[in-house]
Amino acid sequence: MKVKITHSLDLDKVASRANELVQPTKRQLGKAIAHLETINYLLSDGSPTSIDLCSAHFEAVRRELGAIDNVIEEVHSMITGLNEYHQNKNLESEPPTEVPPQVEPHHYRQEEVIDDKPV
Repeated sequence: MKVKITHSLDLDKVASRANELVQPTKRQLGKAIAHLETINYLLSDGSPTSIDLCSAHFEAVRRELGAIDNVIEEVHSMITGLNEYHQNKNLESEPPTEVPPQVEPHHYRQEEVIDDKPV
C-alpha cells in the first residue's frame, strides 16, 4: 500500500530533490525493457510454454511502468509548482508596462502632384 506524504523543502532544494526522485526510475525503466525483451523472445518462440511465461513478464512490465508513472507524476507536480512560483515572481518584479496614449488617426487628403507641385 502506498501512502502520499507531504513535507516542506527549501525552494533552492526542490530541483535537486526532484532529481533524486527521478534517478531510480532509470533503473526501473531498464527492468521494464529487460522484461519486454524477454517477452519479445518468448513470443518469437511461440511455444505454449513460452506464451504462458509471457503473462508474468507482462505483469512485471506493467508494475514497473506504474511505479515509474507515479514518480513522474509526483516530480512533475513539484516542478510545475516551482515553475509557477518563478513565473509569478518574475511577473511581480517586472514594472508594469505603460499603455501608449490613444492617438487620433490622421485623415490625409490625396492631391495630384506634377513635378513636385500640387495641381
